[in-house]
Amino acid sequence: MGPDSVATITYSESAIAEPEVFVATMAHELSHYLMACLAEPNPGGEAEHEPATDLCSIFLGFGVPTANAAFRFRQYSDGHVQGWATSGVGYLSEQERAYALAVFLALTEGRVELARKHLRPNPRLSQRRDPRSGAPPPRTFG
Repeated sequence: MGPDSVATITYSESAIAEPEVFVATMAHELSHYLMACLAEPNPGGEAEHEPATDLCSIFLGFGVPTANAAFRFRQYSDGHVQGWATSGVGYLSEQERAYALAVFLALTEGRVELARKHLRPNPRLSQRRDPRSGAPPPRTFG
């Protein structure tokens, strides 16, 4: 696949019911296309292709919806049945995405306060430490 090729990303109309998840999914799929146009393989090779694709979507500027879509929780009740459900999109954890967003904002001198304002509480807190090493990112959301 080269830079002159055309990509088509299809989706179900029902996918737009959750706009943030939809944006994160489309960013991930766009990242697949862009990474396929690169001459070099992604770091980690094929085994790390999907996590690298999540990182690509963050570094394209879709870090907030990508971090917010990583984990979703909802409760439901219809009068007879009640319960809860979780879902998420992508391959990196909520904590890994939030940390990657913090690194992206530090590298690009992005507006941390704007990202913080739109992040859900869990990713907002999760970015404070690298989920693997425990090291703080270059800047935090406070």
